[in-house]
Amino acid sequence: MSEVWDLVAAERRAFADFLETLTPEEWAVPSLCDAWTVGDVGAHVAFANTSPPLRNLIAVVKGGFRANAVNAQLGQEWGRLPKEEIIARLREIATSRVRTPGTTPVDCLADMLCHDLDIRVPLERPRTSPAEPFRLALTRYAGMGFPLHLAFGANCKAMAKGLHLVAEDVGWTHGSGPTVHGTGSAMMRALTGRPVGPEELTGPGAAALYDRLP
Repeated sequence: MSEVWDLVAAERRAFADFLETLTPEEWAVPSLCDAWTVGDVGAHVAFANTSPPLRNLIAVVKGGFRANAVNAQLGQEWGRLPKEEIIARLREIATSRVRTPGTTPVDCLADMLCHDLDIRVPLERPRTSPAEPFRLALTRYAGMGFPLHLAFGANCKAMAKGLHLVAEDVGWTHGSGPTVHGTGSAMMRALTGRPVGPEELTGPGAAALYDRLP
């Protein structure tokens, strides 16, 4: 799995580089994550997965085991830190292999790529999707059911069920059934219950996938 960790490190560094380009106004823009600004998402990526597991567990217990609510609150708290501190933290933990118990290195990679979209889409600052990381992440999301899917607004595995998904820009296909075409970005957002534009998904199965979106 060292190769996956290398991809995670590269994405964390690229994310930090991108955050450095943002203005204070862009830092405050609402992200695709409910209740989080762009800055809150950046802070979440910098601190959440690499915080001591015991600290996170204590926060969840104190929060009445409402993991999503606790996650949102922590993101907002970390988001109040200075931008420079958040970016420095991202660079510091770029090669860290600490992860949330029960998750894999691919989960860390998928989470990193998804949160990158959470800020790039509302800022209208797209990038060319890195093919290998996206293929790994999309395959992971397409098979992700309970309990990890609870971190998202949709059951990722159920979103993909019975469809043939094709993201030609990253060379990825999955499943069988009516075909849905879209970019890697659109597919990732659809699988994780994020907003997808009305013309971003096409093909005989597109209507079915749109119907599954929250």
